[in-house]
Amino acid sequence: MDVTFHEAESIQFVRQPHEIDEFIDSFQYLGARLFLRALKPAMLRWSDRVGQIVPPLGQLQTLPAGTLGYEFAAFVRSRQLKPIAYGPRRAQIHDVLHALLGYDTDFVGEQQVQWFILGTKPLWFNVVIGTHFWLRSRQWQPGWDAFCRGRNSTLDPDTFPVEQLWHIPVAEIYQQYHLQSD
Repeated sequence: MDVTFHEAESIQFVRQPHEIDEFIDSFQYLGARLFLRALKPAMLRWSDRVGQIVPPLGQLQTLPAGTLGYEFAAFVRSRQLKPIAYGPRRAQIHDVLHALLGYDTDFVGEQQVQWFILGTKPLWFNVVIGTHFWLRSRQWQPGWDAFCRGRNSTLDPDTFPVEQLWHIPVAEIYQQYHLQSD
């Protein structure tokens, strides 16, 4: 599915504190909204340190098909997502990981991203979030497979240089970071 420059540019980013509130309010479940509200102060503190990682989607959409940037822009557009361009690095690359790893944005896909990250770098946050999605989906195998995939990869979500990889084919990124498919 091709996206014209105008259509890609119409997709907005979460950039400001009030937009973080809108993003949080978009979650259907109260528990998720309360948890994200508790994280908001940390997101605001990290924003100045990290800067914006994701370039305008119109730029990414002009890259060749199969590159990380093109595939990310197509992923965001097809799901009508509002990419996060504010807050800590992990928040900004969250949807990039969905697109790169082929994990959807439903409960199972969210569980997979969290457990993949947990496999790469054990953090309590990912245990809590991954467990939440696991309990909601009642499927353990996709999360376990994602955890194993993360353990076998060399991708570190805190240092993954996505800014330098937008123009690189996804297949090359898979090889470089040992991201075999589930």
